[in-house]
Amino acid sequence: MIIRIGVIDSFKQSNIAAVILEVSATLNAVGLFSDLEIDEQVLLQELIDEPTKFGLTEDDIERYEEEPFAAANEVREILASEIFKIITDRASELGDAYPFTIDPASRTMNLKDADQIDESGLSVIALGLHNLLRETELVQISSDDRKEFGKIFAKMFEYISALALSAEVEGYVWSTGPIRSSRKLVKQLSHVTKRIGSGQPKEHHELEAHEVDANDGGIDALAIKSNDGKIAADCVLYLLGATIQSGDRKNKIIGHDKIVRFRRFFKVEAEAALQGIHAIPFPRQETEALRCRDANCRYFPLEVILRNLRQHASIDRHKRYTPYLNRISRNILVYSRSLSEVVTMELNGTESVASIPPSCGS
Repeated sequence: MIIRIGVIDSFKQSNIAAVILEVSATLNAVGLFSDLEIDEQVLLQELIDEPTKFGLTEDDIERYEEEPFAAANEVREILASEIFKIITDRASELGDAYPFTIDPASRTMNLKDADQIDESGLSVIALGLHNLLRETELVQISSDDRKEFGKIFAKMFEYISALALSAEVEGYVWSTGPIRSSRKLVKQLSHVTKRIGSGQPKEHHELEAHEVDANDGGIDALAIKSNDGKIAADCVLYLLGATIQSGDRKNKIIGHDKIVRFRRFFKVEAEAALQGIHAIPFPRQETEALRCRDANCRYFPLEVILRNLRQHASIDRHKRYTPYLNRISRNILVYSRSLSEVVTMELNGTESVASIPPSCGS
């Protein structure tokens, strides 16, 4: 899988350039602003055309025309400042989950040592790579390679979403990622009802034909909020659906119909309210947020997932939750390694190959 990065020719590309440096740091252990290929003349013309946007005066413009070498250096300095302002803000927003260290003065960023990168950091890296591949003008990748990435990332995102959910509920979380069969689903539901202390799922032979074919029931993770390992009498069972589908996702929302379908897997329902969650690796879309609200479904766009990953990286948990989280973390590491085995990036004519150290996320 080869990701080819084009020439940066607009200051509007500063956001994606910041992501490119993060991916470069992941592949090379260091991301250098100097590695970016920049069209200084086009960027200079953008400064000249919109001087007030960049705080420039007529004297500055005249100086650029008289001293083209100095103008080129200033173009690079302005672009570097914008990019590292974005990177610094991301590091502040993500806290311990941010897997890089930054040196704005030298315009460099470094991948943290393996023992400093946990499952939150690996998740941030994967989400950044997904964000990079959404860019179609600056980033080139074959359709086959894009499909290969999507196949791996779709599975990984289910675990990333489960991890993000765990930070919010601070309780028991089960990923249904490995299930993929109704037989395994009802077995897992028996573990869930045991934790809740009520309810009984159907035996596999008691399922209707359409329930047998439902596999995981359209649910990618289950979670119960608890207090120091104890389940409240009025507990909520969260049903999370995760999708990387980029088009119309209204049928992916865990609303009334899907909750009704989920209830059919029980012959005695657990004494817990059911709450759907719709997780996506994309920024918030107002139309989708309204659809979730109307369906009484919690909305987990990229902003919420990143916020929860930061929270996950900074909180201490009750030891009872550890085995559940370890299963999720191990799978995030497995899929991180799968990505590292196939991802190559060509930046300014140089190819870089990823290598996730074995101790990352452990």
